[in-house]
Parts: sequence; structure tokens; C-alpha cells
Amino acid sequence: MPRGQRGSGFVGLQNYLGLNQQAGQRMGNELAQQVEQQGSAARGAIDTAAQDFRQRAGVGQQYGAIGSSPDAMRNVEQANRVLGGPTQFGDTSALALQAANAQRTAQMAGSGAGRQVLLAKQYGQGGNYTTGARMLDSALAGRGGGDRLQNAVGAYSKMREYLGTSQAASEAATGDARKRAQEALGQAGNYLTTAPPMGTPVPQRPPGSTEVPEYLRAPSIPQVEVNKRVEDENARKARKGWRG
Repeated sequence: MPRGQRGSGFVGLQNYLGLNQQAGQRMGNELAQQVEQQGSAARGAIDTAAQDFRQRAGVGQQYGAIGSSPDAMRNVEQANRVLGGPTQFGDTSALALQAANAQRTAQMAGSGAGRQVLLAKQYGQGGNYTTGARMLDSALAGRGGGDRLQNAVGAYSKMREYLGTSQAASEAATGDARKRAQEALGQAGNYLTTAPPMGTPVPQRPPGSTEVPEYLRAPSIPQVEVNKRVEDENARKARKGWRG
């Protein structure tokens, strides 16, 4: 029986609970804290594992717009990393054990018999914590814990289910990620097969100019070639007796 708690004597149960209200609140808060600590630690471990898995699997990978060959190659590299990533959560035995322990503590804190076991671990080291005292303390803690204890029990009583749901959702998300990676590969491949060779300048007309820039014009014929063509044409006319 926790220190500061008043003996029951011959008073009725309701009077006993009323007389020991502060002790009940203390025990209830201690049980709620125990449930919260184990539950939040288990949930945090599951969330961290899910986040790490999603990151390695490329869930949420974004692909940039393709305006050049380097853009396309960047998307190819990103997509290949996604397609080479994991599709299954992996070994969850440690997470399952942590989730099971947290769930068991929460469920025990939510029942009279379970609170007796938890209270016996906390207060029964001296060997004189009788069954009657445990029953009374369990009732005190159940009432004294109030909403905090009830909320903790409700939040962490299904931690094994939480692990399974998180694992299933994470693995399902890889399907969409891999589909998007395949689409990105296809788009990049289409660009790379139709794009001009890397380093080829894209012709641009200077802003506000109506004149065709020199680099957009057809290449001029060298003067030597022009002279040769004139000579050839004159020779042809001479052979036909052409007169100007």
C-alpha cells in the first residue's frame, strides 16, 4: 500500500475511495505515465522505421521537368534508385516485441485485475502487499487516473495493430512509387532518343530583332566556289556556241 494512503478499517468502499482520493490520483497518474512512456516509445520506433523504409524505397520521389539531356539523365538516376529500393519492410521482430509489451501494459492498466499486477510490481517489493490491498488500490488508481489514464489506455491498447497497419501502408506505397519511376524512365527515354546531341546550340532570334541572325542564315558559298561555278557555266555556254 503506497505511503500516505489511509487504512480501510470498517468504512465502506465509497468512503474509503473518498478518504484516499489523493493517493488514488497519484497511483493513477503513475500508471498512466507508465502506459504513455511505453506506448509512445513503441509508436515512435514504428514511425521511425516506416519513415526510413519509405525513404529508402523512394516513396514521394519527385522528378523534375525535362528541358535538357542532363535533366533527363538526372531523372533516370533517380528512377533507377527507386526501382532498386526495397519493397518489403524487413525484419520486424524487435518492433513487434516492443509493440506487444506496450499494448499489454495499456490493456492491463485498463482493467482492475491488470492494474493489480502493475501495482504489485511497483509497490509489492516488501512482500506484505496483500490481495485485498491490491484490489483497493486498483480501484483507487482506476478512479484517480481519470481521463489521463483512460486516454493512455485507449491510445496504446492496439499497438500490434498499429505496427501491422504501418507496415502494410508503407509497403503498398512502394507500388505507386515504382509506377511513377517507370513513367519517369519512359519520359526520359523518349526525350533522349529525340533530343539533339548534347552541346548543340538552340537557335534563338535576338529579342526585338526582325533581322535573321547570321547564325540562322544558310551558310554562304565560298568565293572560290563561286568563281569555279562561273567558269564552268561559261565553258558550257562556249561549247554550245551561246552568244550573250
